Amino acid sequence: MFEEPRCAVCISNANYYACEKGLSGIQLLMAKKFDKIRLDENKYEIWRDTGLALMEDAPYKVDMGKIRSPVLLVSGCDDQNWPVLETADRMAQVIEASGKTHLLYRLEYPNTGHLIEPPFSPHFRATNLTLHGTKDKGAKVFHRFIYG
Repeated sequence: MFEEPRCAVCISNANYYACEKGLSGIQLLMAKKFDKIRLDENKYEIWRDTGLALMEDAPYKVDMGKIRSPVLLVSGCDDQNWPVLETADRMAQVIEASGKTHLLYRLEYPNTGHLIEPPFSPHFRATNLTLHGTKDKGAKVFHRFIYG
């Protein structure tokens, strides 16, 4: 028997799901938006615009108006990996329109990026995502992961 969730905690939130393809479906959609990736002054990849482009794909959004348990959205206000504030705002609009604002709680941390670390753990400004056994990084890794 499946029990109803008591609450949901969503850190660096996203509300997309390609039901027929699972997580790999979202990864395929993201790969189609790689033209939106840009580089900062240190040549680190900024993926925020990829997420903003995905926000326009309405069929893949989770309908937050159907929630029945409390949801906590934890967002870093300087996230360059995902548009968490924009996503949280849109989620809040849908929840408000459904009359369930009492179920939504938001924590926003100024000057915080995508990776919200537990207290006393090492902190990193950026991560070099690499595929085991290669020297490929970032979008190359993701493209290779998706398409082989």
